[in-house]
Formats: sequence, C-alpha cells, structure tokens
Amino acid sequence: MSFYRKSIIKLSSALAALFCMTQLYIFLQHFFSSAVLYPILMFPLYTVLLLIWRTSIRQRVIHPKTRAFMISEVYVMLLWVLIRLLQQTLLYRNDFLMRLSGYFICVPLIIPPLTGFYTALHIGRNRSYKMPRVLYLLTLPATVLIVFMVTNDLHGLVFSLEPNDPLEFNARWGMIPILVWTLFFELFRITVITKKGKEVTKRTLKAIVPVLIILAMFIVGIPYFMSGFTVSWEPIELTVSMFFLEVLVWESSISLGMFPVNTYYKDAFESSTIAMQITDKDGKPITVSKSTDPISKEMFNDLLNSGDNVFFPPLDYSLDIFGFRFPFVLFNPVRQFIHEIIESFCCRIHRDMP
Repeated sequence: MSFYRKSIIKLSSALAALFCMTQLYIFLQHFFSSAVLYPILMFPLYTVLLLIWRTSIRQRVIHPKTRAFMISEVYVMLLWVLIRLLQQTLLYRNDFLMRLSGYFICVPLIIPPLTGFYTALHIGRNRSYKMPRVLYLLTLPATVLIVFMVTNDLHGLVFSLEPNDPLEFNARWGMIPILVWTLFFELFRITVITKKGKEVTKRTLKAIVPVLIILAMFIVGIPYFMSGFTVSWEPIELTVSMFFLEVLVWESSISLGMFPVNTYYKDAFESSTIAMQITDKDGKPITVSKSTDPISKEMFNDLLNSGDNVFFPPLDYSLDIFGFRFPFVLFNPVRQFIHEIIESFCCRIHRDMP
C-alpha cells in the first residue's frame, strides 16, 4: 500500500471517529451529564489523536525547526482540549469562569497561524536554514492580542458584555485585529504552499489541496462567528474541526513532498539505479535497491572494518526504518549523491514517479 493511501486511510479513520463520537456524545447528553460524558468519551479521543499526530511528526519530519513548530501547534491544541475538559466537568457551574475560560479560544486563533507562518518559511529549505531572529519578535504582538482578548470583561471591546446571557459571545470591533492577524499569516501560508506545490508536483489540482483546506477553515468558522458561537447542532466541535483541518494542511503538504520526511526510503530504493541497502547489525538486508547483489558475511565485516562504504544517517527521528541504529551500507562510492537524496527527502525521485 502506498504512502498516500495509508495517509488517507488514517486521516479518514480519525475523521470518522471524531464524527461518530461527537454524535454519540450529543445523543447521550439526553441521559447523562456532560460532566460525566466528556472525560469518558471526548477528552480521551482528542488527546490520543493529538498525541499520535505529535509522535508521527516527531518521527517523520527531519528539519528540527519545522518539527518543533509543528509540535508546538499540537501543544496548543492539547491546551484547548484541557480547557474544554475543565469547562465540561468543573467550570460549567459558574458562568463567569465559563466565560473567562471561553476567551482562551484566542490561543488557537493566534498561535497556530504564527507557528504556521514560521513553518512555511522552512518549506524548501535545507536542515541548516535558520529563520531570521527578528521574526521571533512577532511573539510580542501575539501575546498582546491574547491578553487583549482574555481581559475582555474589563473593556468589552472584543465581545459584547451581555448581563442577561453571559455565555453569549457577540463579536465587536476588537475582534478585527485578531482576524486580521489570522488572515495575514494564513494568506502568507497559502502563497508559500501554492508556489512550492507547483514546484514539487505537475498536477495543479493536487498542488492546491492544502490551500483549499486552509480556505475551508474560514468557511467552517464563519457560521459560528455570525451566531455568537451558539449552534443547535454540529458534526464535530468547532475547535476540533479547526484542529483537524490544520492537521490536513500539513499532512497534504508532506504528501506533496514540501517537507523533508523520512517516509520515502522504500520509494527511493525501488527507484534507485545505484546499488545500496540498509542492513541490520548482522548484515541481513532490510531495504535493498534493485541493482544490489547479495552481500556475504565476510564482505559485510570487511565493509564495517574499512568504513569506506558505510554511512550512518541521523536516526533520532526515524520511524519507517524503525530506528535501526545499524550501518547504511552503500555498494557505490557516490556517497554524497545518496546523502543528498536523503537530505532532500527523496522529493525529486518521488516527484518523477508515476
């Protein structure tokens, strides 16, 4: 099964689980309190899915900064899931605390677009690329916007203060800078992904998939803003829907080859015209290119002792080769060429494959 089909199956399964569990949660609320249901049904599901994606990113994405920015988004998502747990189990008894905790929705509105901007800057860059330090200053206005929204009860500029219904969130003009912030960084991400997508794939429709997903975020969010975040029914919780779409953006970008990931070893070996193989510590082949002849035990030992044709790739984030900390044996002196293939995540080879 191809890498793309596996990704589609996994993401579809996650979406189906989210939808089914959400509908079960809505149905069971007629019989049980949300304080009982949420920690049993929803919180474990959200947490497990996010932790699975965090582990997947950590093991696949090679560029350290890109990996760090993506994982930081996971932590923001986990923070909001924890806040939702507190709302459903403890804070629902107090309208003031519920409203105050609701203001923290600004965190996933402000931080992920910024980390997405940082991540987009690394698209097409090698592992040695370092983002200009001055860009980290953007965390200052992000902090100001978060404080501005969380303290809304003091000024009432972001959401109107409704004494008769304190849990109704009707946006005011103070929401404009937050929306502009989100829109700016999402437009930047759309521009970068569109440009890079055209470079790594010849299929125009496939190249704009991440862009369409970003646009879907705005389409999904608009009805909630217009209704004061009050809806009678939803297929999946709003913030969780946004989180899932965010995951889809990066997963589709990874599938297009925009990020160096170590998931294309098999494709690279099958397409390679150079004799090479990954072995275990005893010399048993694990992944072998088509032009590789069997290696004898004596030859393997000689190669280990000489070190001339042995390359040790960085494996601190490996998954698809299962963390093998064994020699990468190359039966060809063109080691630099192979190193470039791995460093570029085999994008060129993968792109040219049918």
